[in-house]
Amino acid sequence: MRVLLDTNVVLSALLFPGPPRRLLRILSSPPFELWTSRPLLRELAATLAYRKLAAAVARTGLSVEGLVESYASQTLVVPDEELTSVPFPADPSDAAVVAAARAARVEWLVTGDRHLLDARQPTSCLVLRVTEALARATDLSARG
Repeated sequence: MRVLLDTNVVLSALLFPGPPRRLLRILSSPPFELWTSRPLLRELAATLAYRKLAAAVARTGLSVEGLVESYASQTLVVPDEELTSVPFPADPSDAAVVAAARAARVEWLVTGDRHLLDARQPTSCLVLRVTEALARATDLSARG
């Protein structure tokens, strides 16, 4: 099962305990394939570098680069040449997420972003909140 996590979910999973972290742990092993793209990894690095997150990053014991590398090591990265420009008028900053989800042909896109959650299927996948994805992933892992 191919899954892509929006940057907001990855950030929460890396920095704070709770459902996003539990979801990341489950998705990091079969039957799941966790996907991302280089633009999303760059966005993650830029977001982790925000001054307001410095204390949370420091608590991990890793640098911003170390956190991004740790996450990237758990994922498959969509080749840049497979990413195509995708218009997403509701929030143009989400276009990179939609492009990565389409290129990776994911079955789930997990996000907390209301623009993606409210969109009429920006991709051919399910767009799920963290709690929904966690319930489904837990069920699939238990069966697996």
